[in-house]
Amino acid sequence: MEQVIGLWVAAVLTFLVYSFLIADNPLFRFAEHLLVGTALGYGVLVVIERVLLPNVNDLIFPVGQVNPMAQVMTALGLFWGVLLLA
Repeated sequence: MEQVIGLWVAAVLTFLVYSFLIADNPLFRFAEHLLVGTALGYGVLVVIERVLLPNVNDLIFPVGQVNPMAQVMTALGLFWGVLLLA
């Protein structure tokens, strides 16, 4: 059932994107914003999961030989990132 719903959603969004051929309209803009928002959200989650969390885990729970410069750079990057969010 989920595959059928996904197929219909994909078909409707495809037609909304192709509606740009007629003229620029709100339906096309909705599909465009939905695509950009979904891609941005996916990219943020991939960066958090594959870059930030492993580096934070290595900083908090070091395993084996520790490179102190890498720890300092990770801590500084996290500090500046939190300041940027604030």
